[in-house]
Amino acid sequence: MPAAVVPALLYKDVIALIYRVIFSYDPMTELYMTATVSCWQACGFSLGYMIFDTMTMLVFSTTLQKELQPVMFNLLLIHHLFSIVLWPRALVWNIDVSFVIYCMATELSSLVVHLRWFFVVTNSTDRIVYLLISWSVVVAHTIVRVLPAPWIIYVFLSASYDRFTYQELILTCIFVPVPLILNLYWYFLVMLGVVAHLRGEPPAESQDIEK
Repeated sequence: MPAAVVPALLYKDVIALIYRVIFSYDPMTELYMTATVSCWQACGFSLGYMIFDTMTMLVFSTTLQKELQPVMFNLLLIHHLFSIVLWPRALVWNIDVSFVIYCMATELSSLVVHLRWFFVVTNSTDRIVYLLISWSVVVAHTIVRVLPAPWIIYVFLSASYDRFTYQELILTCIFVPVPLILNLYWYFLVMLGVVAHLRGEPPAESQDIEK
């Protein structure tokens, strides 16, 4: 399960990234950094899952579009295809590696999302455990997906791209903003779920399902 395995593989890279941000930060370092062995392993595991998931979505597209709703289905498909194409290219070129690490580390928040979905589809939303897991989704998305957003925007806007080729520049301009926009959109869906819960509305199965 990527939500558990990928963060376990990446924990050293994440700690090193946080250390650089706090103590020795240089935007250019984040843009030009050699991928570690653990980063490659996590990427391979993540993309293997995404390829399988993409094939499943294409084979059972009619059923899954009904379950997820067309908008969420299309967003997930775009997310998977972008990741499959862009992540390996970034690691091979040794550019935007920190952003790849960030994207893979966000899988940590998916663990509680999948647990919440299990309680919803089994009609177990009346249990206290479900409530705790639902609030864990909010906390996990806030910490893992939203709080790093200012750092990503700062790196993207403050770094110099003089050494970039046109291909590298195009890759960065696509790769950096798109995951950020998707994460903010999914966070918006999560907060809609919070509002619905406070209003006493029943939970939606596809309200916050993601990659």
